[in-house]
Amino acid sequence: MAPKKKIAVMTSGGDSPGMNAVVRAVVRMSIHMGCDAYCVYEGYEGLVQGGDFIRQMAWDDVRSFLSEGGTLIGTARCMAFYERPGRLTAAKNMVLNGIDALIICGGDGSLTGADNIIREEAHDRFESRESIPGHVQQGGVPSPMDRCRAVRLAIKCMQHLEGFGRNAHNRVKKDPYSTSVIGIQGSEVVFSPIEELEEKHTDWANRRPKTAHWLDMQDVVNVLGGRPAYPKPEKSLTGLIAKDTKRGLYWGAD
Repeated sequence: MAPKKKIAVMTSGGDSPGMNAVVRAVVRMSIHMGCDAYCVYEGYEGLVQGGDFIRQMAWDDVRSFLSEGGTLIGTARCMAFYERPGRLTAAKNMVLNGIDALIICGGDGSLTGADNIIREEAHDRFESRESIPGHVQQGGVPSPMDRCRAVRLAIKCMQHLEGFGRNAHNRVKKDPYSTSVIGIQGSEVVFSPIEELEEKHTDWANRRPKTAHWLDMQDVVNVLGGRPAYPKPEKSLTGLIAKDTKRGLYWGAD
C-alpha cells in the first residue's frame, strides 16, 4: 500500500474572515481523501520553528472553526524568514515532517514567501498552494458568503492537488501549475502559475494587477475624489496620418 500523502495548511498575514473555514475544509477534505492533515501554527514563524508548531490534525480538531473569526491556528511576523537561513530551516522542517503539499491562506506577502521556499530552498521536494478567500472585511466574524467562498476555494485546491496523483514529485519539477495561485476571474475559479503572474499580469510599479474590474472606473473615482487631472501624452502619429498632418492636410476625424 502506498504511503498516505501529507497535506499541510497554514494562515499568513493579517487574519480575516474565511480563514478558519479554509483550515477546516483543508483538514476534513484531506482526511476524506485518505491523506494525513497537518496545521502549521503561527504562520511562517511556526514553519521556521518546527516541532510542536507543525501538528497532525484529526476530524474533530476543527469542529468549532466555522463559528470563529480570524484564524485559530495563528499568524505571526517572522523576521527570520526574510533571510535565507530562516527559509532553509522552514524547508527542512517540512521535509522532516514528510509534508508533501502546503496550502497557504493569505495574500501577496504569503505568495512571496511560498515562492521563496519553492525556488530557493525546497529543490522541488514539495508543492505549495495559496488560497485567497477574496474578502473585503478585515477581522470580525465571517459572513456566510466569506465562509462559502473560502470552503469552495479550499476544496478546489484539494482537487487540484489530487490531480497530480502519486507521481507528483516527478511532475512538479516541470509543470508550472505545481506552484500556482487560486483566484476568481469573472465567474470562474482559476489557477494561475506564479511565474506567469509575476511576468505578465502584475503592475509592479503600482503593486497591483494589470487588469482589474475597477480600472475602467479610475477616471470617475479621480473626479469624485477631487484629484487633479493627470496629463496623458498624445499617441504618436504613424503612417499616412503622420504624413498628412505634416503637410497640413489632416485635422482629425469628424
